[in-house]
Amino acid sequence: MAGKQMPLLHEYMKKNLMLLLSSLAAVLLALECGWRSYYFAKNHFHGGKAAFELYAVGESTVRGFGDISFADAVAETFKNSFGPGGLSYRNMGRTGYTSYPHWMSLRAEMAFRRRGTPGALILYTGHNEAIDRELPGKFRSFWLRHCERLLDHSYFLSDMLYRLRRKGLLRVDGSYLWYELNLRRIIETARDSGLTPILSTLAVNYSGVEPSFDMRDESSLNEHLRRGLELEARSFSSAARYYLELSGEDKDTKALWFFCAARCYERSGDYAAARENYREAVNWDKRVTYRRANCLQND
Repeated sequence: MAGKQMPLLHEYMKKNLMLLLSSLAAVLLALECGWRSYYFAKNHFHGGKAAFELYAVGESTVRGFGDISFADAVAETFKNSFGPGGLSYRNMGRTGYTSYPHWMSLRAEMAFRRRGTPGALILYTGHNEAIDRELPGKFRSFWLRHCERLLDHSYFLSDMLYRLRRKGLLRVDGSYLWYELNLRRIIETARDSGLTPILSTLAVNYSGVEPSFDMRDESSLNEHLRRGLELEARSFSSAARYYLELSGEDKDTKALWFFCAARCYERSGDYAAARENYREAVNWDKRVTYRRANCLQND
């Protein structure tokens, strides 16, 4: 008797599982349709009156510091260059944000945009990324390269995932792949919406500012700096070699010693060596205070 009941139990469980999965799929489909309908109603019937549409996405450099930003200056320069209809300009810069929220904001703005009006997107983002130097593991790489891209096709699921990350319930990835993915998302969203993306190199006005670092032994650091300044007074080349020796001793202060060595090479006229060590200083910068994009982000 028990043997006859087992197949019936398995069949019952199978049917209930199929019913559960079908119901879940139907709910997700309904939510996705509702999400897309919202974006369609929000964006498709608005705009289109200007002859050209210009958007700007990025951090504080795009937003401005209480005055005109470089993106605003571009819009001001070309505002009378498009004849009847003129230029429509929207600055979407957000101070302190990273590339991921920028992409989500842009996608919400561009979803179902009518492509009849030509336009462009100024993109300047990357300084606020908290990027790990270590490469992601196999699972994280697989998730970023495949699963994230699959979820991008769903407005509902990707919006929910973003909200969970904003509330701190899910970890935000900190790898180069994450930054590259979001940069690619922004560019693809712009192109899919009929906009020409314009990428600005991540330059900063921190020339001459020492990189940030973790100072655990102030007395030792001050002694190294004192010795370095004494060598600089006699020979920039000797001081540079001294700083490079220090760069191999402590990874927490690597950026500082590369910076000091680069400055010595620059003063001695060896600009190739100066450039190489400035790049190392940027790449090892802890981004504790001033934030600089590293070379991999720009290259």
